[in-house]
Amino acid sequence: MPLRPGESSAAALERLERLLELGYPGCQERQTWRRQGLANGRTGALDLPGRTWRDRPAIDRGDGVFLAGDMVAAPGLLSEVSFTSALQASHRALHQAGRLTASPSPGGDRSGRRGPLEASAGRC
Repeated sequence: MPLRPGESSAAALERLERLLELGYPGCQERQTWRRQGLANGRTGALDLPGRTWRDRPAIDRGDGVFLAGDMVAAPGLLSEVSFTSALQASHRALHQAGRLTASPSPGGDRSGRRGPLEASAGRC
């Protein structure tokens, strides 16, 4: 959770704990171990100005090579890119190996089309 301008890490932690308590009542009482840290000035994975996720390396590199991770051409934010690309890469590899009969999702290629894997990724 980002710090607000001028906010101390203790105040941000208190704000986060209040939010957590709304979703998981009583969670503070059940806590058995805790670690905390502060990443100051971090924004997460961002594409360079004027670029999009479609400019990243394609998942299917050809010749049976498939990429997965947070910097490949798959939609999403932060870890969503890793999950989406991993699902698409594994389905494509299984399809190519003849172990999957349905066509893999085209959602991670540069066509911009949405596939069934991409559509189901947000339903968890």
